[in-house]
Amino acid sequence: MPASRPPRQGKRLALCLLRTGVVRLRRLRQVLSGKTSAQISYFLKRCRVFGLLRKCGHSYKYYLTQLGRRVLLVARRLQEFLIVPALAGQPSA
Repeated sequence: MPASRPPRQGKRLALCLLRTGVVRLRRLRQVLSGKTSAQISYFLKRCRVFGLLRKCGHSYKYYLTQLGRRVLLVARRLQEFLIVPALAGQPSA
């Protein structure tokens, strides 16, 4: 993983990638290149347990559920309107 990338950004990037539609496990491994197979499997399992991801049949394809899309949208808005301004020292609107 590049030194400039925060550790959780890879997972966020993977969820954003899933937001575009069905994604193969191979593509997720490319995005999460700094992670081991066990770490990626754990990440996918946790997302499935919480209802954020679903697996397409008996394949290695995954997609975001409606709940996953909503959670991703809320997390993005929280980051944009609360977290980034707070770190920059700006008052939130």
